[in-house]
Amino acid sequence: MDDTVIVEGSVLLLLAERSDHGYALVRRLGGLGIDVSRDPGALYRRLAAMERRGLVEHRMCRSDKGPARKVYLPTTQGAEALDDWARRLGRTIGTLQTCLALHARLRD
Repeated sequence: MDDTVIVEGSVLLLLAERSDHGYALVRRLGGLGIDVSRDPGALYRRLAAMERRGLVEHRMCRSDKGPARKVYLPTTQGAEALDDWARRLGRTIGTLQTCLALHARLRD
């Protein structure tokens, strides 16, 4: 799985938990161990691409701390993509565990 797949799946996961704006997603991704803080613009570009593909949509919400913000939420298609991502991630984890177990046996 490449980084784009990990980031997109993680964004869908976080948005399934609750809708949020881009800057908050940067922080929440960091909590998952995914550091996009060096180039947060890349996350906004990724969100725009995900929106074009029908995975997320946005709503403009007023903010107490400045101008209105785009708040993103997953679409039905995004929820389906999240389920597919989780299945693929599970298979990848299984493969990695098998490889690590083989490596451990070879080291013994």
